[in-house]
Amino acid sequence: AITSVTTQTHQQFEIIVVDDGSKDDTAAVCREFGGNVQYIRVERVGLPAARNIGAQYASGDYLVFLDADDFLYAEALQINLYFFDYYPAAVMVSGGHDRISQTGELLSTHPGRTVTDDNYEALLQGNYIAMEGAAMYRRELFPHFHFNTRLPACEDYDLNLRISSILPVFGHDKIVAAYRMHAGNMSANKSRMLNWALQVLQSQKPRLKNKEERAAWQQGLINWKQHYGTQ
Repeated sequence: AITSVTTQTHQQFEIIVVDDGSKDDTAAVCREFGGNVQYIRVERVGLPAARNIGAQYASGDYLVFLDADDFLYAEALQINLYFFDYYPAAVMVSGGHDRISQTGELLSTHPGRTVTDDNYEALLQGNYIAMEGAAMYRRELFPHFHFNTRLPACEDYDLNLRISSILPVFGHDKIVAAYRMHAGNMSANKSRMLNWALQVLQSQKPRLKNKEERAAWQQGLINWKQHYGTQ
């Protein structure tokens, strides 16, 4: 993940690594990059809290959240920044991603969805962003929004629903990132992911403002069950 940031075509960035009690050599890896990486060690706070901590330490204007299994393609930052210029009202921009094997074989491609209007309705029907590393946020969001630390999964879907319900976001179809699949991936646990996706969607029910949003919400219940399979 770190190397994929250092090789970006857009070279104005900071890297903050929040190490949530890992047993590997994360600290040593960060030291190899010298002063280019800010390393923060925490003890088992969970993924949502670790992301919130990273956002608190960030000083740039935009944020991208990468997990250990993620990496960015070389033009990812440049592409997402371009779309912020193209659609300056947006507080979040997102593209598509690839899924690859542990050996680097391309397993599937998930193009981003081009969405400018009705973003909330689109997300109610399903998480078209799918990979958090394919999204970029304005940092100014994060005093007001945060990842829900009570959610052990789907915290990105929850955040993006809450943001898009009240603020403009923009989706494009460029592939900007990749996600490495292996047996331990949380997203590989279908029953767990279905459970939390449906809970996140249920939490949106009080926010629905019109019949279009209610219809999108109902369709989302169907789509998630089809995506993960009825358990």
